[in-house]
Amino acid sequence: MLIYTPVRLFVALFPRHDSFATWLSDLRASAAVPDLRWVPQENVHMTLLFVGETHDARRYRDALERAAANHPVPSSLVTRSVGPFPNGRKPRVLALHIEDGTGPIRSLRAGIIAECEERGLPFDRKAFRPHVTLAYVRRGSRSVDWTFCSSIVPPESIPLSGLSLVGSELTPAGARYTPIFQL
Repeated sequence: MLIYTPVRLFVALFPRHDSFATWLSDLRASAAVPDLRWVPQENVHMTLLFVGETHDARRYRDALERAAANHPVPSSLVTRSVGPFPNGRKPRVLALHIEDGTGPIRSLRAGIIAECEERGLPFDRKAFRPHVTLAYVRRGSRSVDWTFCSSIVPPESIPLSGLSLVGSELTPAGARYTPIFQL
């Protein structure tokens, strides 16, 4: 008898680290904020769709392939600003906010959702606010002085390595990501 362990999945766009690494390294050096826990560079991404636990990654891969065939995968992300997310009152993360409006990122995401719905595949239906998480506010932190964000100049755009279906394992040391499928 085979036992299949569920995998925690999400769909993401990952920056090409060769072009993003210098900016990210400079940001970490200049923004010495003790209440922030930086995301490891290899984990920095923009989530398009969170799936959650599933036993059938193959069906999500098929939905992703079909969506990408009908909706071009963007080659870069256009940035807007760096600041707290989801808001300044109760921020959970320091984020690179992405400019998209109704552009290619939303179109691709809508295509992925349509393909998942057509196949009866469940996914998280939270509102989509395009951003890249750079750091988490440490648990127990009373407040972060976000004024340092006003001096951060984000890159105009970030080249992408493509679209990925990613497995996520949560550990005490942080999340461990495993690419399952990439386009």
